[in-house]
Amino acid sequence: MYYNSEKEWCCYKCTVEDVGPFDEEDCGPFVEVITHSFMDSTDELLRTPVSIVDFYQGSTYYFETSDFIINTNNIDWSPQGAEPTPGSSYTIVYYTCN
Repeated sequence: MYYNSEKEWCCYKCTVEDVGPFDEEDCGPFVEVITHSFMDSTDELLRTPVSIVDFYQGSTYYFETSDFIINTNNIDWSPQGAEPTPGSSYTIVYYTCN
């Protein structure tokens, strides 16, 4: 579960501004806006996710295994599902413990 700065449940499309402060010992949530590099490539995250909460670009949502694979702290776009256009940005919200 993750909460906005008023400690209210944030269930849809949280942004960096929505996620309130958290302790360094917490596991997140972390929000990253990533710029996609090349088709069928990998994009690097700052941390290694243990659980994906939300993953989207505009009204398009991306799903693990059908669209991407998480490999440590990399998003691998090798599956033949949906993929962001190279050079465009997308948002991922995830928990981590590192």
